[in-house]
Amino acid sequence: MDNLENLKEQLYRKGFGTELNAELTDRINSGDAEFTLEHFVTLKNGDQMGYQLHFARGGKDDTVYFNSFTAGLLKNVDRPGEIREHTFPARFMITAAEAYRMLKHGLDVAVNKNLFGKDGEKYNTWRSIDITGEKDQYNNYPENTYHQNYFGGQPFLPVEALKRFKTPIKELKSTIALQRLEEKLKKANIPQVQYFEGGQQKTGTIVINPREQGAILRDLSGNVVESVSIPRQKLDKSNQQAPAAAPEQRPDGEKKKPQKIEWGKSRSKGLKP
Repeated sequence: MDNLENLKEQLYRKGFGTELNAELTDRINSGDAEFTLEHFVTLKNGDQMGYQLHFARGGKDDTVYFNSFTAGLLKNVDRPGEIREHTFPARFMITAAEAYRMLKHGLDVAVNKNLFGKDGEKYNTWRSIDITGEKDQYNNYPENTYHQNYFGGQPFLPVEALKRFKTPIKELKSTIALQRLEEKLKKANIPQVQYFEGGQQKTGTIVINPREQGAILRDLSGNVVESVSIPRQKLDKSNQQAPAAAPEQRPDGEKKKPQKIEWGKSRSKGLKP
């Protein structure tokens, strides 16, 4: 697979579809050392997202790399006038939809990924962003990352926490429904469930809590119905950190983000503002 086709595949897998392919081709052919593509989406609930995709050339063969993308929740129907922005390195494998949910819900959601260290070792990690925390010099929120060593060397499986709920939950009675629920939680979703309380069936939500290796059942008003967690085995602190990440192509490209982001300067044709 050549450089262009590889980049198209990366964009598709990250949820950007094929709308940027023509502009991507033009920018690669232009010979620019660095360039940015923009993508705008209006969601069904009225929220609006903007994405700036950052590319840079590197290596003797003039290969173009997709280094990172900056996601901006430009219109939040729940918080009018508030804009939330964060940059995600491409190597973290975060999708456009996951980035939206992370900006929308903060620590109520997290993403689970299998990544590779510098030595090629595969590891599992959970990642979330604290939208209430102070931003750094690169305009990013604090990140919470939980490597599998944090959980005693084995990945945290939401299904093991979900099985600890004493509150009867309809979706936990079916193996298929339980698996679907786990997959949603791994992708930064807040799924709705049907639970039983006081002899009545009610609708609630479940949020994941990697820090405590647990999950929380809430009613639709946000009140906690039940919280569960799994006592984790602690490793030596020196073993709780994620292994060194694989070398980033042109890593300096990730760090050249301005504190104030300008949206719409390179808006693609046909995309929603």
